Amino acid sequence: MTLGVALVARVKETASSNELVHNLATISCLCFRFYCKVYGIPDLDSFWAINDPAVYAWHIKIPCLCLSATDDPVISKDLICHEKFLELETMVLATVDSGAHCGFVDSSWQFWSDKAALDFVLTSLAFVESKETYFGEMD
Repeated sequence: MTLGVALVARVKETASSNELVHNLATISCLCFRFYCKVYGIPDLDSFWAINDPAVYAWHIKIPCLCLSATDDPVISKDLICHEKFLELETMVLATVDSGAHCGFVDSSWQFWSDKAALDFVLTSLAFVESKETYFGEMD
């Protein structure tokens, strides 16, 4: 309980700081100015060592679709490690020109990411089913 109260106090103190809200140009800046300070992490290298999703990607055993827009203001296209996606059998990266950070809307303001995700799941299921038919039941 004491740890939780102390953490909430640090979050409030850090979030109310003018330093936090001014001149945040990158996700790295936000991570350093906010998360590193709140959790007592000394630098960005230490932060990414424990928070980089790529560290855990090798353990994903089911097909996983990652959508990314090249106009994302938070995770710029330069931060996407395309080489890792080539190495990971279960990970598929789909990049699009627009969609911002979580938008993925078309010209009529309809979310197309849901349909893309469903298409991916159905295609993955059909692939697994075809392999089971051809090779027998998979592990």
